[in-house]
Amino acid sequence: MRKITDKIDGGAIRLLRQQNGITLTELGNALTPNKNNPHSYLSMIETGKRPFSRENEAVLIAAFKKAYFDKFKKELKLDKV
Repeated sequence: MRKITDKIDGGAIRLLRQQNGITLTELGNALTPNKNNPHSYLSMIETGKRPFSRENEAVLIAAFKKAYFDKFKKELKLDKV
């Protein structure tokens, strides 16, 4: 039986990101848009060098939604959306 912790597994974040075709930079920008190197911050989370609290689940979900939408908005040239 798996133990539920207060931290989100960074490897699970990476797997979900890769399965959805979202780059480290795309999700990093959506997760922390005001940081200089958001992909670096996300990389540290994914490799377990920095924890990501379950308290921030809503932030992570919103970042995935934004990154996914932005990716396809760009691909479909939906500039007005």
